[in-house]
Amino acid sequence: MPSFSMDLCILRHAHAEKTSPDFERRLTEGGFGHIRALGEFLKGKACLHIDSIWCSPLVRAEQTAKVFIEHAGLYVTPERSILLEPDRNVRELMAKILEKNRNTLLVGHNPQLEELLSFLLMHSSDSGTFVMSEGVFICLRQESSPKYRPPFGRWSLRYFLNSSLFEKI
Repeated sequence: MPSFSMDLCILRHAHAEKTSPDFERRLTEGGFGHIRALGEFLKGKACLHIDSIWCSPLVRAEQTAKVFIEHAGLYVTPERSILLEPDRNVRELMAKILEKNRNTLLVGHNPQLEELLSFLLMHSSDSGTFVMSEGVFICLRQESSPKYRPPFGRWSLRYFLNSSLFEKI
């Protein structure tokens, strides 16, 4: 069987204000700081090879993507995708990602991102299996072709980073 691997990085939006309507919520200063620090930590690291970035159309996710891209030194333009709105179907999202077959960064929301992790790593649709706090960055690697079971191939956890660990004090 030929070698096959693809990285899927997942970034939950950083801390956002609670007062605005959901689609308009903006990052707080602390949220901006956490994402800047995370991007700076990952800048130039070999583990961060991203070919495409998909982002929820909600303001806080777009802000998170923009700040992360800038501070991580990435030269990829994010694509807005309604497939990353909070309650969208993870199977539909994964089918589109695998259709593109590129190392991809997703910037989105819970419960969808927690459900996606459960689906790929535990083969469960229970979003309670993983807890993904604001500003968490996770990278998975697909170790086998999506043709092979479990759904969408076999995935492993490469790394899990909480952006608050890298905030400059």
